[in-house]
Amino acid sequence: MKIVELTTLHVQSIAQFQERYFKDGWSKENLISSFETGRCFGYLAEIDGEVIAFILLNKNYDDADLESICVKPDLRKTGIGSNLLSLAIKKSKDLGLNAIFLEVRKSNIIAKKLYEKFDFVFVSERKKYYADGESALVMKREIV
Repeated sequence: MKIVELTTLHVQSIAQFQERYFKDGWSKENLISSFETGRCFGYLAEIDGEVIAFILLNKNYDDADLESICVKPDLRKTGIGSNLLSLAIKKSKDLGLNAIFLEVRKSNIIAKKLYEKFDFVFVSERKKYYADGESALVMKREIV
């Protein structure tokens, strides 16, 4: 497995990966726009040139918003998501950011457990946040 920092060169691959495996993913246009602001950062994991996972964050003043973390379904619970999240936390610290915020589907138990393992805590709930009416939990991790 190879992990690299995200660049604009990865936008097409990320968009296709999200479309295939992640129903709440960003459009290619949104990804391009995010990269053009210069606030976007993250990592991509691949095996033999095939995208197997990525994490995408946006700097927002002194904090970061974790926009997406997506792992190929048959490779979940193998530590790939943990590796990417660990790298993203380290990068956030290197950038001098104070905290990382995220929204996660209330029903996404696996993701919530991952975030809690990395010291994310519940902040609030956004009712009917997703297009299908499901609520999102807002979580935060302080960067020390």
